[in-house]
Amino acid sequence: IKLQDIEEMIIKLFDEEAPPNLYFHNSSMVKSISNQVELLSVAENLPEEEYINLKLASVFLLTGYISDYEKPMEASLRLVEEMLPGSGFSQENVEITNKIIMNSFSDHQECLSDNILHDARYDYLGRVDYIKLTEKLLRERTEYDNHTDTKTWIDSLIKQQNDHQFITKTARLLRNVAIEDQIAELQK
Repeated sequence: IKLQDIEEMIIKLFDEEAPPNLYFHNSSMVKSISNQVELLSVAENLPEEEYINLKLASVFLLTGYISDYEKPMEASLRLVEEMLPGSGFSQENVEITNKIIMNSFSDHQECLSDNILHDARYDYLGRVDYIKLTEKLLRERTEYDNHTDTKTWIDSLIKQQNDHQFITKTARLLRNVAIEDQIAELQK
């Protein structure tokens, strides 16, 4: 099975089995992260043998939200272990893919693959549709009882904008909307 087949299977899984209230952690976010990983991997000259595991990690990263919203990382790791061996991937692929996913959830970077996935995962912070996406995230979190009051929510988004750094040179260049502009929109 090829990488593209795995990606299609995961998109189908989201479209057919994900709860309807995954407004943010959904197939379009998976596609966005996956596409960003492709773009950044080429631009940052990631070696082909590393790309395979990174691409797998990008596709599986959010799958845990489908079955376990409280522990999405653990659920994502289980799905990697269930799906990859039967799809022609080695135990090494499983282990490296899971390590990249764990590093992403813990916001820990120790190699170029980690840096690329970090930047792909948070690409939405610099996009023109950022406000629309944060509204979807708030709606989703509210339905999963993770809601805080609006002021606290906006403050947390402003803090995230101020604290977040894109790691790769390419991601910094690709940022569409400046931090100041995103914060100004949030404050409206």
